[in-house]
Amino acid sequence: MTMKTTLPRRTTRGPSAVAHNMSMDELLEWLDDPRNRRKVPKVTGHHILLAPLPVETVTEGGIYIPEEHVEKQVVAGITGYVVQTGNSAYKGEYPKGVMRFPDGPWCKQGDFVIYKTYTGTRVEVAGQEFRIMNDDQILAVVEDPRGLARV
Repeated sequence: MTMKTTLPRRTTRGPSAVAHNMSMDELLEWLDDPRNRRKVPKVTGHHILLAPLPVETVTEGGIYIPEEHVEKQVVAGITGYVVQTGNSAYKGEYPKGVMRFPDGPWCKQGDFVIYKTYTGTRVEVAGQEFRIMNDDQILAVVEDPRGLARV
């Protein structure tokens, strides 16, 4: 039996908001819709816009994970999908002419990445959560993020 992976979405504001679930495929489909793309903020400078990836809401044995625990996992999440990068991301120099990223960009639009827990500014757009973070806060790029978990 496989684990169901979903991403909580909020339909109301505040601490009593009810999370609705979105699978990874639904998230990518949501991002492909031009109507939704227009709502997403355009990041500037050295920032990156990520969509946090889904968390499991049901165990392999079929037990539903409490909503409060799912929400904590989303907030403390470590994996995301790069929606866009700012125009100065992975460019520029430190003082004295030292390149910030001599080996080139660490990630690009469409990559799945790992970042530090609690990193970035959380933003909600049309019920979908995003995070805006600095370009140097990306820790790794992964080909398939399924099965990765914070320990």
